[in-house]
Amino acid sequence: MQPQDVIDGVAPKCFCEKYAISYMSKTDTNPNRLFFGCPLLKVTEAHCKFFLWVNDHIVRVRAGEATMGSGDGKQSDVGKYLGMDNLIDHVEERIAKLEKLLNKKSREAELRKKAREAAARDMEASSTTDVAVEVECKLEFVHGVLMAYCRSYQVLPCTGLGSVIVQQRPSDQTANPKP
Repeated sequence: MQPQDVIDGVAPKCFCEKYAISYMSKTDTNPNRLFFGCPLLKVTEAHCKFFLWVNDHIVRVRAGEATMGSGDGKQSDVGKYLGMDNLIDHVEERIAKLEKLLNKKSREAELRKKAREAAARDMEASSTTDVAVEVECKLEFVHGVLMAYCRSYQVLPCTGLGSVIVQQRPSDQTANPKP
């Protein structure tokens, strides 16, 4: 926006060709600072991304008054400098905000990745523990069945390397032959 774009000296027009209205900034970096924005900004209609600090607009209006008084209709060097300086400030602020947003999104992505990895480790540990508990329960059951068998047939259980060997008790070998 250039000073010659300011006709009535009150409010600039946004890119929608409507008079911009003033809003108050709620950011930490510019608390309560006034700016112009598209009048459709707070409604559900599509709107342009027009943004202009009120202070910058006042400077431009004054620069426009200075050039109108000069008679040649051209923007003064001071107006050009102020306009470019404000544009640079605005771009630098936007870059800083985008860098903060990028850093925040990167941290969030890293935290999500770590959470997924931790959940996978927990699931793996849980499934390993579940299998061990299941095997232990089955072994206890088999041991109980084996002991019941041994009691009912009056035999002694003996274990070898990986196999169960059932022997009769020495005192019962002569009295009760094996069925």
